[in-house]
Amino acid sequence: MNLRLVAALSAVIFLLSCKSENKKGIVEKSTPSEIAETAYAHLIKGEYDEYLSCVQSYDSIPQRYHNSLVNVLKQAAENEKKERKGMVSAKAIAENTNEKATYSVVRIYITYGDSTKEEIVVPVIKYNGRWRLK
Repeated sequence: MNLRLVAALSAVIFLLSCKSENKKGIVEKSTPSEIAETAYAHLIKGEYDEYLSCVQSYDSIPQRYHNSLVNVLKQAAENEKKERKGMVSAKAIAENTNEKATYSVVRIYITYGDSTKEEIVVPVIKYNGRWRLK
């Protein structure tokens, strides 16, 4: 995956670890693979608010911070479109969940508009009883 996209997604996830205000709109999925696929489907469609709703601590960030994260995601997507014609699909191909069902690693196969393909690993945790991207 493009280093800028990885850096942008990492920054978003890191920044979401801070907590403050409460928000609505949390997405609920029953398995780690479902939440990972759902999150990347939103990212592919440019639905950045919906993508963020799949990430840990989304419901507790201030609105101004949320807006900054959306801008980072938009910029990363624009760069990815220039370099690889953007992501066109994401499919979970495997998941490995711990015995307590509190942490999972999901492998996702991503296809880009220029026909290149890539396998990535997405950490997922159970946060307040719901699966979320870590």
